[in-house]
Amino acid sequence: MEPLKYRVFVCTAAKEEGQSSCVNRGSKETLAVLKEELIRRGLNFEMKAMMCGCFDRCERGPNVVVYPEGIWYEGLNAKAVPEFVDCQLVKGKPYIAKLCDEVELKDFFEKRKMRKMSLQRPQ
Repeated sequence: MEPLKYRVFVCTAAKEEGQSSCVNRGSKETLAVLKEELIRRGLNFEMKAMMCGCFDRCERGPNVVVYPEGIWYEGLNAKAVPEFVDCQLVKGKPYIAKLCDEVELKDFFEKRKMRKMSLQRPQ
């Protein structure tokens, strides 16, 4: 069996009603449409779309990460899925319309790392 070309992780972490979350922003629909699109194009044996937990970027969801490259997307709704599949998964080019800004993403991870480190320090 050949290894998968891509693994596409879609956040499906739910939060309380009224709180921002990928689910409240339509990530379950995004995942369903993505799976359907892969099957429709006959790509479902080369790549998989799967649910995952929270990326801590709820206000920007639905959030999606494509591996093995580790390319992050935000606000990837069901309507954008066909173009996303065509650009990123078929042609191997980032789907610019929903691509996370690298500088902002790097800053986000740095702040999250500092926050976690401060929580781990003994008092």
